[in-house]
Amino acid sequence: MIKINYSHPWIFGNKNPYIARHEGLDKVILDLRRFANLVSYFPELVAAIKAGKTFTCKGEAFSLTVEPVEIKPVYELEITEFFNGCVPSEYSASVAERGQNAGKETWQAANECEYTLLKNESERVAVRKYFKTFGAWDDKEINTWTDTELNALMIQLVSGDMREGDMHSGSTFDWEQYEKDASAGRISGRIFKGTDSKIYISISE
Repeated sequence: MIKINYSHPWIFGNKNPYIARHEGLDKVILDLRRFANLVSYFPELVAAIKAGKTFTCKGEAFSLTVEPVEIKPVYELEITEFFNGCVPSEYSASVAERGQNAGKETWQAANECEYTLLKNESERVAVRKYFKTFGAWDDKEINTWTDTELNALMIQLVSGDMREGDMHSGSTFDWEQYEKDASAGRISGRIFKGTDSKIYISISE
């Protein structure tokens, strides 16, 4: 995993850092080639990225730092069937949209949802660890959740992320723009399309 700090007044503004989570190194290098002011630094830059070393360069209108970072283990949960068939507003909606019972209604819908996102115990363990990082529940409470309740929480998390990114399963959805918004910090960006064309959500402990 690498972290890229690239400051340029006409491109990213001050939205840093960009964490290269899902993209391979070849994709990262290809993305950086778009910026003409980095061309002269490329031999050293590419060598540093491939060697896992820190690289810094600076010009009149930009600065770049690429460095290896340790990121907590990421668990990728496949959600293709749910992504393609769900109506996310059924499971994630505000009081302004559905009235005072919005929380109760969406939670009930998530518990009754026909889709099972957590298909085995290893996935359930990973998700329990993930929700612990939220700081809203202690171990005792988390361990009392039933499999149905745990699945319902993931249903709501995925639905919220889909609504945040205005995501849909149609062929017109702009994944490239979604990734740019995620890199710029405008959305969470946990959902991504794999090289196998399946849809995943990444969660880290």
